[in-house]
Amino acid sequence: MTLDTLIQILDPVDPHEVFRTCGGFVGVSGEHAVDEGDWTWGAEPETDIRSVRTRPNQGLPARVEVLYRPGAPLRAPGQTGEGIEESVEPCHAAVAFQSSGDERRVAVHVDLVTRLGAWLDERAVRWSWKCDGTVYGGADKYARLSELR
Repeated sequence: MTLDTLIQILDPVDPHEVFRTCGGFVGVSGEHAVDEGDWTWGAEPETDIRSVRTRPNQGLPARVEVLYRPGAPLRAPGQTGEGIEESVEPCHAAVAFQSSGDERRVAVHVDLVTRLGAWLDERAVRWSWKCDGTVYGGADKYARLSELR
């Protein structure tokens, strides 16, 4: 079974710095393949959504992908469509963690969300996380990680 967790970064950030940080959490090194380019999964080319991501099947505990739009929010307040997932809240970047396997994948995602959240908190960057269609933000977003499944 695959587990997908999305972290929505609500303030401006450097998406490449976010990717390097998340890549460090999962052990990305020079020997792992990384792709960067247009985000094309259902997006129209003129949306200018970009992605930097690890390739699948490299033995990492989770696949990492950072979505962003150069020079503009990934999704502005009230924006719909344009190939952006309808449930993504207004944000400047989105980080997706994806992994397959047994129940240990939940612990991996809890660790990744906790570590990225702490890194963002240290920089006073607002964020929320989403799994199974539910968005968790606010003061209890760490406590709600127990609901990750």
